[in-house]
Amino acid sequence: MLAVPTEPVETGSQLDTWPPHITLVPWFDLPTNRWQDFDASFKEEDIVWDLDSRVRVVKKELFGTDDAPIEVARLFGIMSVLAHARSAGLVREFGGEFDVTYTGSNWHAHISDSTHRVYDVGEDIALNAIAVFQKKDGVKIIKQQYTRKEVTGNQ
Repeated sequence: MLAVPTEPVETGSQLDTWPPHITLVPWFDLPTNRWQDFDASFKEEDIVWDLDSRVRVVKKELFGTDDAPIEVARLFGIMSVLAHARSAGLVREFGGEFDVTYTGSNWHAHISDSTHRVYDVGEDIALNAIAVFQKKDGVKIIKQQYTRKEVTGNQ
């Protein structure tokens, strides 16, 4: 999964539970020989970084099923549909497949509330990285992390 963690994470760390995050592309995997090229392309893809450094919670909603609803914080200012679409396009370009149920026009930027973190309407959240979350052999890890490019030049 490509996601924007809303709390700092460490590449290579094993996790018991996922940190709060905004899913950009749902669960996928790539052929082993494609990861290096994917990483290089992702780092250089400007449209993927069409995301604000800060987002705001605009409302609370229930996602999921009637039997197992999940309260989420819907966000404004996270990233354009182009960034979401291009990230998914890069995954496909390098041989990845994923469930398209919640992609395209069905994708909505949100963070799921959890027992250790609930997001409030009006809250601002700083964003600094996009991470690859993986589940391998029952172990949850942060496989890779891409940090925001520094803006240089006259401002």
